Amino acid sequence: MIVRRTATHLLLITQPDHAALAARIMAHWRADGFPTRRTREVVLEAVGQHDIGWTAEDTVPRLDPSAQAPYDFISAPADVRQRIWPRAISQIEPASRYEAALIAQHARTVYRRHEDDAAWQPFLDQMARERDRLVDRADEAAFRGFLQDYAIVAIGDLLSLTFCNGWAEPVDIDGYRVHLRGDVLQVHPDPFDDATVPMAVAARQLPRKEYCTALDLLDAFRTAPMVTLRGEAVGKD
Repeated sequence: MIVRRTATHLLLITQPDHAALAARIMAHWRADGFPTRRTREVVLEAVGQHDIGWTAEDTVPRLDPSAQAPYDFISAPADVRQRIWPRAISQIEPASRYEAALIAQHARTVYRRHEDDAAWQPFLDQMARERDRLVDRADEAAFRGFLQDYAIVAIGDLLSLTFCNGWAEPVDIDGYRVHLRGDVLQVHPDPFDDATVPMAVAARQLPRKEYCTALDLLDAFRTAPMVTLRGEAVGKD
């Protein structure tokens, strides 16, 4: 779950909805030879499905008792954050081993900051094994292509997360600078060939207050109206 905070509300966005937005953005990506890659369609599928493992977790929000607010995808307990990725891989692999490998690589990359944490090492090792099982690392040229494809997944994830969370600080990734100004997501250098990319994502709008019990949070969630966050992504040279 993504929890975007405003002065008066908590805007709850599911991880699958964020991932779908990421794919819609990256469908307009014209840089890095992406439009002509033979893997383009499967990469876009991976972008759009990379958080499918969160589907069950995001059915209802879970209460973080210490914060008296919903857990988000960053603050969720480690066991939750770890179990969603094997689930995603098992769901995706029957349709596409390559797509599943990209998702395993994403899990390994997202949590690499925990490499020195013994509690995370078995999970990180498992994701590396899954990736290596699903894609041929012995073929160096093919693996370089795989990593180039993964970069598209990572960029799409960051662009959508920046918009959905309302992160205002500039962020650099793979030679691009991403900066959200109001509802306009600027990417430099321009990867969209001067196009303006519309963005929209659904959110549940809960009052911003202290939630003392899980039932209190659940009641607020069930009665919360749905709203749509809108913006646009543009290139900036």
